[in-house]
Amino acid sequence: MLLSRSTQSNRAPGGYLTPFDPARWDSAREVLGDRAMPVLAEEVGRQAAVIAYNNDFALVLGVAVIVLPLLALFRKPRRVPA
Repeated sequence: MLLSRSTQSNRAPGGYLTPFDPARWDSAREVLGDRAMPVLAEEVGRQAAVIAYNNDFALVLGVAVIVLPLLALFRKPRRVPA
């Protein structure tokens, strides 16, 4: 669930690739032709997924760093002689 949310938030176009910049879209159409929009959408999605995996890994690492020292507080229960 966290990965899908992070991917969706990272998929939103940033300042570099906007639909309101005709010069950039024209240059993309020159290079890619009619496939410009699907190719760029796929690339943005791919990069969003990589950013989402990176963010989730950092979160899991942070939780592990906090939780692992707590393992030192656990000890085996004493056996009661029968």
